[in-house]
Amino acid sequence: MAEDQSKIECEVNEFFQGFTAALTSHREVMAAYDEQVAFEFNATSFFWPGEVKISEILAFFLDPNKSHGQKCTFLKILIQELKPQNCPPKILDDLKAIAAVEDPTGEGRRIDIVITLSRGDGEAQYVIGLENKIGTAADGTNQIKDYAKDLRKRVFGSDKQWTLFYLTPDGIDPPEHSVPKEEFEELLKSGNVQVISYHRIVALLGQFEVACKAENVRAFLRDFKQYVKKHILKEPSVNETNWIREFLRKHSNVVAHWDSLQEAINLLKEEHFQLFWKTVAEVLRPQGFTFGPEALEFDAKQYRSAVIASNGGPVFAEQGDLDVPLLIWNDSSALRKRAYLCIRLRKNLDSALEAKREQLKNQLQLVFKNVCVFTPTGPHCGGVPLTHPQFGNGAKLCEFLQDKGRKMRSEASRTAMEISEYIRRAEKAWREIGGIS
Repeated sequence: MAEDQSKIECEVNEFFQGFTAALTSHREVMAAYDEQVAFEFNATSFFWPGEVKISEILAFFLDPNKSHGQKCTFLKILIQELKPQNCPPKILDDLKAIAAVEDPTGEGRRIDIVITLSRGDGEAQYVIGLENKIGTAADGTNQIKDYAKDLRKRVFGSDKQWTLFYLTPDGIDPPEHSVPKEEFEELLKSGNVQVISYHRIVALLGQFEVACKAENVRAFLRDFKQYVKKHILKEPSVNETNWIREFLRKHSNVVAHWDSLQEAINLLKEEHFQLFWKTVAEVLRPQGFTFGPEALEFDAKQYRSAVIASNGGPVFAEQGDLDVPLLIWNDSSALRKRAYLCIRLRKNLDSALEAKREQLKNQLQLVFKNVCVFTPTGPHCGGVPLTHPQFGNGAKLCEFLQDKGRKMRSEASRTAMEISEYIRRAEKAWREIGGIS
């Protein structure tokens, strides 16, 4: 039995050693010929588009009047594929369209992209809004609710002559503080709001590329699509992925054991995820802060939280009206988690304390003005993202496995310091507005 086990381990070890050596060789060949082929060249690398620039690029292609020269081609494809509510595919045969970026609403907000289809007299016949969320800015309070209200006012006649697309990497719903759950469900049912993912955008860009008649525009579309796949959807290099696929095709016997291998790797991810937060808790304890890391889960579909306490009691008010949860939030895919430290309303407050909570929210945005303020679903004052290893990243997991916990301890200590500093600065802000007597 022991001999059989040893033989199996040797065979598996030989396979992965061969795979690693072959992949290293492949990368060396790629590097050697990169001068002639430029495998990884991408025009978008010169300006690394963020959320606003990506919205500008999408709006450019969806506006028939822009210099891409393809007129309504791209917009027609979007309408045909995403099927906005009550918007016939041939609507552009009779109407003119224009796309605006950061289009202001009547209440002073800005919708990332608004496409207005109108007749010659300028009267809007159909309006398409697109809210682009890739993790750089969280939804504000009543944001989607206000957008829906504004788009509804722009179209005369039927209430259904508008659609708002809510775009995220994974197609997740907007949080409840952005639009109440019941109202959101009604908007989904009516078709006035659609939730879409960047996977749909990649598919659209592929169709844009095929339909485009200008080679220079087609080349940019190709680069932009690859940028979205790599930097938003976190997909590996196309060349490397194709090579690995062909390698596995030649070693199909390994694919037969893929389910067991994947399950074992997921268990390793969970083990190191739990070890990391256990270490963070150990480092925080001497500083007077405690929390239960067992409440956090690596594979949670949305988020899990563990409330941080100070010497066994609530951090902020004696009555425990505010608490500090550490959230593990699903960022861009089921395997990539983000961690945030937030200040959250524990229960309904009286009007005086509610006003102070709003003051604290504004104060935190001033104190942490250089940090993205994050507001997940629920009545939060806001929060900050923490330094947190991506345990879904194979290279990072391998690093932790090989260094026998030294790097794990180092990164956990840094995260603990961030938590301690955030709480102390937030408590100071809370005292300054009279929240703590």
